[in-house]
Amino acid sequence: MKIKETKIGVIKLSDAQLLSLVADKLKGRILFPERVKDAKDFINSLTSSVL
Repeated sequence: MKIKETKIGVIKLSDAQLLSLVADKLKGRILFPERVKDAKDFINSLTSSVL
């Protein structure tokens, strides 16, 4: 069995960002909706402050 080797960059994420990414993948199967909302608000504040 051959394995294709690719180079993938490493990105550091905070807990809130990671939780937000997981929430997007789960799409409706959220166990902790309040924490997900807080995480999304945090990410939105970061992206709006950069622009």
